[in-house]
Amino acid sequence: MKELYARGVSGIVFVALVTFCILFGSYSFALLFALITGLSLWEFYTLIEKQPDIKINKLMASLSGVYLFAAAYFYFSGLLPAGIFLPWLGFLIYFSAMELFKNGLKNLHALAYTCFGQIYISLAMVLLMRMAFLPSIQDNGNYHPVLLMSFFVLVWIADTSAYVIGSLFGKHKLFERISPKKTWEGFIGELIITIAAAVPAAHWFPEIFSLGEWMGFAAVIVVFGLLGDLFESLIKRTVQVKDSGNLIPGHGGLLDRMDTVLLAIPALSLYLLFIQ
Repeated sequence: MKELYARGVSGIVFVALVTFCILFGSYSFALLFALITGLSLWEFYTLIEKQPDIKINKLMASLSGVYLFAAAYFYFSGLLPAGIFLPWLGFLIYFSAMELFKNGLKNLHALAYTCFGQIYISLAMVLLMRMAFLPSIQDNGNYHPVLLMSFFVLVWIADTSAYVIGSLFGKHKLFERISPKKTWEGFIGELIITIAAAVPAAHWFPEIFSLGEWMGFAAVIVVFGLLGDLFESLIKRTVQVKDSGNLIPGHGGLLDRMDTVLLAIPALSLYLLFIQ
């Protein structure tokens, strides 16, 4: 009961913080998700270092991802040209050069994991920033929180409905090798409920998407959110840990809260490119 209470309270606080920062303005959104980017990278690299002989410069690698996210803010908001991304290449050169001075047999492994973290987490956050300033939504170059807020609301609806439906009716395992608790009943339930939740969005915000596009938006979130959840479970299973960290009481680490969005965001970026 105590753990369930902690999970509920921390979940409410997290949702309230994300909602406030998105709706308050672009600066608060950028600051919060720069912090989330850095902490998520730190957790990811900490997990990777649980493997034998893998050592990563977690501070520099995390700062690299934060810089990439910050560069995306200044670029997509129209404040600075694309050249703002070039210094990030200096981080990649630094990571490559530093491996030359390490003694070990898995230097290339460490470099590969370092670069993968930038793709897996930082690139997803960059694409989230693009969503915040999507040119075809209303006015070019302006911050539009409605699509961002809709995305996270649908993510939270999907996560909650999958948990509830799976707990009540789940019998058939979806991917037992990776995540024993996932069921087909939970997945189908969250798909139906999340798509249904997108219908009011089409009524309230028809200037953004049509009804069919909103429903497709929700379906992409569910399908690739599930894949993101399973992928993070694969990472944890590989390094033999239950949670990615202990930052959020009752939930584990920040990656345990963000896992569903890290593959959903790139998939949605392709979806938006397709429908526009």
